[in-house]
Amino acid sequence: LPIKIRCWAALCHLSTNVWLFLLFLFFYVLFPFIESTQVVGTECLLKPFPGCLKDEIFSILSLVFLTELLLLLVLPYIGVLMALIMLRLKGSIHIFIKNHAQQALIFQLGLSTSLVIFNLIGICILMILAIPITVRNLAQILFVMLIFNTFSFILIAVFQFIVTATAILQSFRGKYFRYPKIFTN
Repeated sequence: LPIKIRCWAALCHLSTNVWLFLLFLFFYVLFPFIESTQVVGTECLLKPFPGCLKDEIFSILSLVFLTELLLLLVLPYIGVLMALIMLRLKGSIHIFIKNHAQQALIFQLGLSTSLVIFNLIGICILMILAIPITVRNLAQILFVMLIFNTFSFILIAVFQFIVTATAILQSFRGKYFRYPKIFTN
């Protein structure tokens, strides 16, 4: 196979890792900026005292939940979108590129969906366990949810990085590659 065909096939796998780069940007570029801007009422969330307004606390919690949903529902599917774009743009050039783009698309779709399901189940379990909602319980739920989601994102990111690196190497060698059937039928 020509090197151009092999490079496009490798780029199909590499493009699915774009969401990892965006996640890195969010946590290391945007998150410190958000943290440095003083949000009214953050002291109520960290150390609740009688003068705290419930509206301030719930507005902060809703901001965090919206951020979690953005990270949960948008970022992993950027890899799906990138694989689909590669399939549509370069899949008609050669069957080798089409095969690698399809494999990357199916794997990324299964990986993203399993990540969303895994995190939503964790959020539901945490919400069920904290039925008597108080300010202290909400802060604890938020903390556990952030740790849980961060841990699952790290596991999925490391797994995806290792598997896509293997796929990129195989495509550079001119071999067909099938992702492990962990998240697909």
